[in-house]
Amino acid sequence: MNYLAACCVFKDESRYLREWVEYHHLVGVERFYMVSNDDSPEEAQALLRPYIERGLVVFGASRGGLFVEMQRLIYFDVIRLARGRMRWLAFLDADEFLLPVARDSVPELLEPFEPQAALAVNWACFGSSGLREAPALQIGGFRMRLRDESEENRVFKSIVDPARVSGPLNPHRFVLAGSAPLIDEFGAPVSHPWRNENDPFFGTRLRINHYRIRSAAEFAEKAARWRASGHPDLVDAEAVRRYWEHHDRNEVLDETIQRFVPEVERRLAAGRG
Repeated sequence: MNYLAACCVFKDESRYLREWVEYHHLVGVERFYMVSNDDSPEEAQALLRPYIERGLVVFGASRGGLFVEMQRLIYFDVIRLARGRMRWLAFLDADEFLLPVARDSVPELLEPFEPQAALAVNWACFGSSGLREAPALQIGGFRMRLRDESEENRVFKSIVDPARVSGPLNPHRFVLAGSAPLIDEFGAPVSHPWRNENDPFFGTRLRINHYRIRSAAEFAEKAARWRASGHPDLVDAEAVRRYWEHHDRNEVLDETIQRFVPEVERRLAAGRG
């Protein structure tokens, strides 16, 4: 049995796919379940082919459908694939990077939680950092985020034991076997479907850097796609402006993840795959 896997369902993320895999492999992820929701998944598959051939990435494609519902159905399949093969399975998006704040690898920080069935890991939400265009790397370019105590940072994602999970309640929380609780890194039970309402809540050992809006140009592309698909928060230009202003809050310089950037750059330049 391997120790840590990550699942990512993505759409229109070709720019950053290799960075996402290389970074998470560097911090201890041993297997990736990568599922494309692209209309033409061939580009993503070609980018990931070196990892697929090494057995590092299990690739799938699921075209069309409502993204969140499709994502939930894929999570059922990934849990089944990982059950009995992986001790821990993290569910992340392509703009979310699992960051071991207090160590050099995620497995080191998961060891104290071995008796648990699932761990809630909170976001650290980043703004555009004033960037107009896409940076070479997400983890290298975006360095400004919301304050620790921001309510946006209360949102969590889950790392679960596939053997003790029956399925996803939503993309954030999973239905656990028996009476097993979902806990946060402080050992406190988390009851809300997607928010950690405990205090303290912000990750001091393990958290997820969430590059929610990225650069201005990338957000404009994303907003256009979301509006075309009927996203309720982006119904018109005024709603798009309000969304940007609400999330583009660059209040704290956070370079915690920067220590991993040189090695990720080296691996990408070497075309490790």
